[in-house]
Amino acid sequence: MFKISNWKHLRIPFSFYLMPVYFFALALTPNHNPERILLVFVALHLFLYPSSNGYNSYFDKDEKSIGGLRNPPKVSEGLYYLSVIFLGIALGLGLQINLEFASMLFVYG
Repeated sequence: MFKISNWKHLRIPFSFYLMPVYFFALALTPNHNPERILLVFVALHLFLYPSSNGYNSYFDKDEKSIGGLRNPPKVSEGLYYLSVIFLGIALGLGLQINLEFASMLFVYG
């Protein structure tokens, strides 16, 4: 589970390509709570999106270039469990906001 190859498949740097969408949505909201802004950012960009990337990589078993990885390493069963752990952390962070937000994270994940 803690192999470097599994962590590479999470493609955490790649999830930051979605930051412009996050900041655009943030610019349109009238409610600016700094704690909530940070919590949502961390839940999405550090845990939910990487979890989704890892889950996708585990089942696709990509061997050719994918977003953020030119030569993806072989996947192992640990990648699946690492993805589930990241999803669990994202859901836990989402629950810190409210159940509705955590439910949306669950549907995405």
